[in-house]
Amino acid sequence: MAGARAAASPSSGSSASSGSPPPQEPGLGELLEEFSRTQYRAKDGSGTSGSKVERIEKRCLELFGRDYCFSVIPNVNGDICGHYPRHIVFLEYESSEKEKDTFQSTVQVSKLQDLINRSKMARCRGRFVCPVILFKGKHICRSATLAGWGELYGRSGYNYFFSGGADDAWADVEDVTEEDCALRSGDTHLFDKVRGYDIRLLRYLSVKYICDLMVENKKVKFGMNVTSSEKVDKAQRYADFTLLSIPYPGCEFFKEYKDRDYMAEGLIFNWKQDYVDAPLSIPDFLTHPLNIDWSLYQSWDLVQQTQNYLKLLLSIVNSDDDSGLLVHCISGWDRTPLFISLLRLSLWADGLIHTSLKPAEILYLTVAYDWFLFGHMLVDRLSKGEEIFFFCFNFLKHITSEEFSALKTQRRKSLPARDAGFTVEDICMLRRRDRGSTTSLGSDFSLVMESSPGAAGSFTYEAMELIPAGAQTQAAWRKSHSSSPQSVLWNRPQLSEDRLPSHQGLVEAKSSSSSSSNHSDNFFRMGSSPLEVPKPRSVDHPLPGSSLSTDFGSWQMVTGCGSIQERAVLHTDSSLPFSFPDELPNSCLLAALSDRETRLQEVRSAFLAAYSSTVGLRAAAPSPSGAIGGLLEQFARAHPVLILHPPAQFGRTEVIDNTLNPDFVRKFVLDYFFEEKQNLRFDVYNVDSKTNISKPDFLGQTFLALGEVIGGQGSRVERPLTGVPGKKCGTILLTAEELSNCRDIATMQLCANKLDKKDFFGKSDPFLVFYRSNEDGTFTICHKTEVVKNTLNPVWQPFSIPVRALCNGDYDRTVKIDVYDWDRDGSHDFIGEFTTSYRELSKAQNQFTVYEVLNPRKKCKKKKYVNSGTVTLLSFSVDSEFTFVDYIKGGTQLNFTVAIDFTASNGNPLQPTSLHYMSPYQLSAYAMALKAVGEIIQDYDSDKLFPAYGFGAKLPPEGRISHQFPLNNNDEDPNCAGIEGVLESYFQSLRTVQLYGPTYFAPVINQVARAAAKISDGSQYYVLLIITDGVISDMTQTKEAIVSASSLPMSIIIVGVGPAMFEAMEELDGDDVRVSSRGRYAERDIVQFVPFRDYVDRSGNQVLSMARLAKDVLAEIPEQLLSYMRTRDIQPRPPPPANSSPTPAPEQP
Repeated sequence: MAGARAAASPSSGSSASSGSPPPQEPGLGELLEEFSRTQYRAKDGSGTSGSKVERIEKRCLELFGRDYCFSVIPNVNGDICGHYPRHIVFLEYESSEKEKDTFQSTVQVSKLQDLINRSKMARCRGRFVCPVILFKGKHICRSATLAGWGELYGRSGYNYFFSGGADDAWADVEDVTEEDCALRSGDTHLFDKVRGYDIRLLRYLSVKYICDLMVENKKVKFGMNVTSSEKVDKAQRYADFTLLSIPYPGCEFFKEYKDRDYMAEGLIFNWKQDYVDAPLSIPDFLTHPLNIDWSLYQSWDLVQQTQNYLKLLLSIVNSDDDSGLLVHCISGWDRTPLFISLLRLSLWADGLIHTSLKPAEILYLTVAYDWFLFGHMLVDRLSKGEEIFFFCFNFLKHITSEEFSALKTQRRKSLPARDAGFTVEDICMLRRRDRGSTTSLGSDFSLVMESSPGAAGSFTYEAMELIPAGAQTQAAWRKSHSSSPQSVLWNRPQLSEDRLPSHQGLVEAKSSSSSSSNHSDNFFRMGSSPLEVPKPRSVDHPLPGSSLSTDFGSWQMVTGCGSIQERAVLHTDSSLPFSFPDELPNSCLLAALSDRETRLQEVRSAFLAAYSSTVGLRAAAPSPSGAIGGLLEQFARAHPVLILHPPAQFGRTEVIDNTLNPDFVRKFVLDYFFEEKQNLRFDVYNVDSKTNISKPDFLGQTFLALGEVIGGQGSRVERPLTGVPGKKCGTILLTAEELSNCRDIATMQLCANKLDKKDFFGKSDPFLVFYRSNEDGTFTICHKTEVVKNTLNPVWQPFSIPVRALCNGDYDRTVKIDVYDWDRDGSHDFIGEFTTSYRELSKAQNQFTVYEVLNPRKKCKKKKYVNSGTVTLLSFSVDSEFTFVDYIKGGTQLNFTVAIDFTASNGNPLQPTSLHYMSPYQLSAYAMALKAVGEIIQDYDSDKLFPAYGFGAKLPPEGRISHQFPLNNNDEDPNCAGIEGVLESYFQSLRTVQLYGPTYFAPVINQVARAAAKISDGSQYYVLLIITDGVISDMTQTKEAIVSASSLPMSIIIVGVGPAMFEAMEELDGDDVRVSSRGRYAERDIVQFVPFRDYVDRSGNQVLSMARLAKDVLAEIPEQLLSYMRTRDIQPRPPPPANSSPTPAPEQP
């Protein structure tokens, strides 16, 4: 479950054309296997995998050499940059086609190499400005962002740059001597030198445009600015460059992309997060030609944002300006390769760069050079589910249209005149819209076609050519093109001579593959992609429910169920039938594709095939296991195999020979998140043998959530297999086990001495924040201590933290601890920091360990500065403790109770302005919050009966005000059957009660507490969900109730709906200061509050809104349950014994 992870193979599309799958580049599988196992570093090139890496490097040099003359800048041992290729390719000029225009760089490699050596410290992690694409003589470069003063001071050896390491070839160039406003004047010499060489490198490469993808102006670590950006230093040093700030979400955001079944449509970044401080900023002269409303950028989903940013970059590199472009994010290994790859592939698809490379070859070069050899950490990204690498190549389906073509601009420039009646752009608009997915596959799915069968007046799209005016010329043209059956002749009206000279009256649109063919003198080329006009449909589109042939076999798609009715016919090199549910082959929808679209789809299809057969199909062990009984009796000698789709093909088991009751040995390893709805699909196939699996028979499937398996008795569930009409398909038994390395818990206690005084009228209110370091140098918060008030010598309470959370299993990984002075307004004052590791902390089991608390800013300003106090580790111990899954597996049930606010401040439920308004089109905020939380918790409650209450209403018939009335109007039994039953009772109450007031929480909290007080053996744990809209009226009584309930097996979730500020709810949350009443503090933190407005998806996607809400409000429940069990020393019960064999399948109707 938690722990190791097998990367999913997202099924996000099919091949662009029917027939054989795209040919795979030799070595592409080896490349992806190596990429998904290890991170490339230049210094490790000769290690255990050195031969594979050398083959990859050699192949890249060969592919570059097809079209370019280049030089290699040696970086064999990472001497220049440990995160860059050992052989850095510098493209000098195109060399492939003598008859075409070629472009040559004016850069001398020797001077370039000298500048690189001098400038490398200017940028984060030494990732200097590196040219990677040569287009029209311009260099498109990549790098990291500028290093901040914290990183420069934290590195050693920077004095090398003052001497240059050799004769200074640039001594005659005027130094930049402006003061950096962020530093005292004595430090600007370092910045002038380091950034001065960075500026010279940019100028030498003729780079004028700098595109910054960061969502923050700078990153602060250890209390220091470790990164900066050109816009921060524009006034001092980068004033001569055109700076673009187009903030783009970091790799962490792409976990949401994965969690949404690899659907980028509707996925919007949360721009209101605290660390986001880089607004979009683009010079006006660059925005006008694009016709994009940039003020809406925060409302764009991931598709729109990536498309619009790519259009901007393409317009820059394709402009008449001879200046180059630099693209960078923070570290330069996630967002940077994303856009560099899209630029490379887009220009290649237009036939403008790498013209001799085939789709499989350009794919190999892009994956190897832009991602692997520049140090992208795919291993770490896959382990975290941050699928930015997969997104890059799957996104190609969104940039196939001509609006992304660099040739479109060239055609527009080359047109001598435009007919007012019909323009080239008008024609282009007739082609099909570049769209994303047409269907989504979850626990069930449907296939929806967007067209109807061919009929009069319906259209298809095919290639066309514009023909000249004049009968004789047209006749000659028709004769010369008679062999083209797909040509559509369209005779445009005769244009006047003053608008279109006769010698320029013809336009021929050819693909780039025919660029070297002979043309008539009456023609001039307009670009690589054919124009298209509609004509009567020649191919009928299949309707949903009909049988159609795809690249992956003949499938019967039935709207609403997704069952497979016919035997699938697969290619011999396909591992198993894996579906791409979001779209059909484009050949079904389009009679002829543009050359650009075909090329990009071939690249994407080749990537999906290679990714699925390597990264996406890697199986691992152990957990959960599956066993199957009673398979279709028609297969007397079945050879079953089980395939898991979460939602794409994730992995498969081994093939079991000659049995209808297989018990599989191979396991699937999944990350388990209590707070998420993790839908799974299991498909069972029969294959002829272990080696011949090209023609499997579909035996059945089942859908369920991972939480249902965990929450089942003994973490086991049995489900019937379905999918073959009229047949009993058998049953499947699924068992979940937790990996053993999830159990280690570290317990420690710390104190401090002589910390800095930060409060004007007092001392300090110190607390500690623990951070785990990540592979990319960033830090993730993993623990925060309580606040000790008004002291410079605090002693913090002992606390426990999972070892995995502290160091992710790497005992030598850096752990950073920040010391802060707490302020009520949240603007906590930084006192200092220190670093350690799990291994070093563990030494405190035998002795005290003292750490100096250092404030880097003070250390720089004060020569006599010693420290800002000390922190002593008093104790440290490690135990293997029980986990949340242990208790659930042992039979602990989660009892879910709901309390809904029926006060008048919600508004009249009959009015659309009311928070309780029952719209026929969408759920209210109350209903969404209830559904989001309840649908996850119900998997851990065996009887699925949930008490549901309302408060703050007048009840009929006497008008009595109640703060604890059952929604089902049954005082004896307030239980509702499932979440749907709760919703039904809620809607019924809205029709019968009168909304009134005031808002009292204490009665319903005490009601649940009375039930929880009767349970002391750990068999049940209560979760109370309160949904409210406003100010609480019984704050004192509510605090008292929470303090009393904190010693009981219960947690409280409060969801605030509406526009109120909810300050009182934040106080009840108790994250900063534990809730207290009459001098008594809560024993545990049991309250979690969230305002619902923070989770509303801007696109109106209710499913996404509920998923976001559930993830945050439920994330603390497992730890709260464990904290109760630990304080009461309650151990989980042993799970019930497993059955020796699956029980027979229930009778099916």
